[in-house]
Amino acid sequence: MKKILIIITVSFLIFSCTWWNQKIENAKKEMLWNTGVTNIDTINAGDFKKNIKEEQKKSNNIKIEYLTKEKYIELNAINEKDLKTWEIEITWKTLEYVDKIEVQFINSESDYPEDNYTLKKFKPWWDNFKYMASSRFRVLDFWKNIYIFTSYSWDKKSKLKLTIYLENPENKNTKKQNYEKKLIWTENDTVFLNLPVNDNFWKSIMLWEDVFTYSLIDNLEIKKKNIKDLNCENLTKFLTKNINTWFFWNTCRDIVKDKWISFYLIELKGDNYIYEKHYIDFVHGFYWIQSLEKWNGLSSENIKEKNDELKEKNDYKILEKTDILFKEIVNN
Repeated sequence: MKKILIIITVSFLIFSCTWWNQKIENAKKEMLWNTGVTNIDTINAGDFKKNIKEEQKKSNNIKIEYLTKEKYIELNAINEKDLKTWEIEITWKTLEYVDKIEVQFINSESDYPEDNYTLKKFKPWWDNFKYMASSRFRVLDFWKNIYIFTSYSWDKKSKLKLTIYLENPENKNTKKQNYEKKLIWTENDTVFLNLPVNDNFWKSIMLWEDVFTYSLIDNLEIKKKNIKDLNCENLTKFLTKNINTWFFWNTCRDIVKDKWISFYLIELKGDNYIYEKHYIDFVHGFYWIQSLEKWNGLSSENIKEKNDELKEKNDYKILEKTDILFKEIVNN
């Protein structure tokens, strides 16, 4: 009788285990489908290592290392171009069953030197996930950004360290830095600024009483224009109100919330189009427009496709100077 009971018990346990595993698998597939997470079980782990190693060979700005013997997650390669966007998507594959993942951010040179965050949306049966390293969320800044991913599996844990180095271009591209005092005036508002002068963009030139540019930066206008309550969420509404022709925007960045944002804009001018980068400085009340392209042969039917094409580009040489100047002025 005991033997029969043992056999029945074992059979029940095997059935329960199988049923539970199938239930987890079904739930996993359902969550992957509903959340848009891609199942990458079919990709060989060796391919990930190869991609990461190849990427690391191209750049000294990205370093990945394990801090423990246990290895529960494996990062996908990070594209060097993504370092310029100030919003880097870090993705990975789980190699073992993982209960939860914590991310610690460290940058001793930043105004926000440390952050600790548990990935609340992560589910134990997901085999991949992502983390946004973004200046908006104050977990990405100049110099050395360290991210320590701690993965928990039952009573053990694995630690992986990712280092992303972003050199401050002000130190690299500017030689001699001086300042000149300028009064930027409008009927309703006045601002008195110390505007930078250096060999990289030289000095400011007043175009009108409320508009200035810089002598070594072509096609740049900085206007005195107070704009309030604008962010990436209501940008379309703002542009629709102020532009009377076809337009599209891309790559809006809340660089620092309630202080300044930037975005790219393509706009029809008859059969021609203009493509610009806009910066809005809420602190000083400045609206920057850096013209990037002007060309013809565009209409309302294909302006969206052109916007998508230009969005993939967005690496104009002139922006190296403009971005440096913008940061220099807004921090004044």
